[in-house]
Amino acid sequence: MKYERWSKLLAIWVKACNDQRPIMFYKSCKENFNFKNEEKVRELIKKNRELFRPLSAETLTEYQRYYTNHPEKFQAIFQNIEGEDVNEAIDRLTTNSAFTSQYRIKPDKPKSKNEILEFGIELIMKKWELEVKSKEERFRSWAYIIVPAIALVGSAVLSVFAVLYGK
Repeated sequence: MKYERWSKLLAIWVKACNDQRPIMFYKSCKENFNFKNEEKVRELIKKNRELFRPLSAETLTEYQRYYTNHPEKFQAIFQNIEGEDVNEAIDRLTTNSAFTSQYRIKPDKPKSKNEILEFGIELIMKKWELEVKSKEERFRSWAYIIVPAIALVGSAVLSVFAVLYGK
């Protein structure tokens, strides 16, 4: 679908604001929102930095410390990979493993307030609307410039044929 990424972005935003965990893992977003691969999730998040931020090394260390102290809060999708214990999975995380909402950076941040959630939804909807309008404008330019130009060239060709072969 043309606009599927916008609905996925909305879903990720709502989850980032309301999930018990402020950290969002690319791997779980890929699984939960049916992305082809984690790179597609990264591209979408990177294009929306006003809502999301990548993990810094400092933030990653905070999360690793937090999850080491609270392993029950670590996402199951990363646990018990080939017999690996939770601490090994936590140690394996990198800054490329996850991202956060701009408004929930720390591990112990509560869910976002409704005003923040609504701000993000409105921003996504406006960006979506701008994309649709931009595509409509491009279509109109084709309709108003290219199609008449083709018609003009076509009538010129027909006129030339009429002059040459019409006598």
